[in-house]
Amino acid sequence: MFIASVVGGAAFVLPSVRSLSTTSAEAGIVTDTVTLEATADAPLRADWKNTNEGANPRLRVGMRPRTRAVIQFDDATLDGIRSLPSFELESATLILTVETNHHDWGQRDDHTVDAHRLLIPFVEGNGAQLGLPRDEQHPGTGIGATWHSPADPNVSDKKKGKAEKWNGGRFVSSPTARAVHDNGLDRGDEVTWDVTADVAAGASAWALKLHSERRKDEDDDEHEGHVPVGFQRGPGTIEYYAREGADLVGDPLVTPRLVVTFKSDVPETSGPPQTGGGTTAPPQTTEPPTSAPPQTTAPPTTSPGGGVPGEGGGDSGNL
Repeated sequence: MFIASVVGGAAFVLPSVRSLSTTSAEAGIVTDTVTLEATADAPLRADWKNTNEGANPRLRVGMRPRTRAVIQFDDATLDGIRSLPSFELESATLILTVETNHHDWGQRDDHTVDAHRLLIPFVEGNGAQLGLPRDEQHPGTGIGATWHSPADPNVSDKKKGKAEKWNGGRFVSSPTARAVHDNGLDRGDEVTWDVTADVAAGASAWALKLHSERRKDEDDDEHEGHVPVGFQRGPGTIEYYAREGADLVGDPLVTPRLVVTFKSDVPETSGPPQTGGGTTAPPQTTEPPTSAPPQTTAPPTTSPGGGVPGEGGGDSGNL
């Protein structure tokens, strides 16, 4: 989707922007909210490290198999917004919608999926197999993201090759934000991450992963059955709608999105914005000609149009 819009007094095209709202159109500092749809997303699976899932309708984050998700937004659009006069970022929120909750989060509300700033871009790819019925599965072809690489040049050969490596995503190790997940989450529920700091720093992509990707038995072995407070115990798995999933159900409101609210400066203008090639003057009305008193010297002369010169009988005055 492309929206040509004026934001903060500057006109430019906003790729993959679903909506834009402005709280004021007057000159001066105004507040805008822009909603961007993801331009690429993909699950990354650790069991088949050279397999692409870029066309999978669901973004799976969890265990058995260990999976992460990467999501990318249009960098040029965000750069354009950040370059507006007197730009000041107020908030940036990453939003995903639950498609399936595996309800394996345990009884405590301390299990989180974390958003990490992704450091390099990736190629979405066209493969889709994980969790799909056999007749809907199709291995990827050509270039695409895998667990091993952000852009494997040939995902169909199932080999590492010489592609750039990233081992499940190259991202900042400390999470930007965490979102609590529990068994109460259901289809259609939204999960949000505050990524304001990342967007302010120039980010446009994120990796989502479990806060702890260790299995329950490993946790129990290390802590002798006593898991510290705040430590995620056991597996948890969630599946969100991917871009393709939103298309499949025909609901753009469930696509991964980034909502950015910011202030910027709108320069003064001499008048309201023009919406066409010019303005049309309102229709002119003419007064009926008044009768002149009888002349005794000569009758009144007539114009070629048949009227008194300057009063009706010609153009109506419309431009």
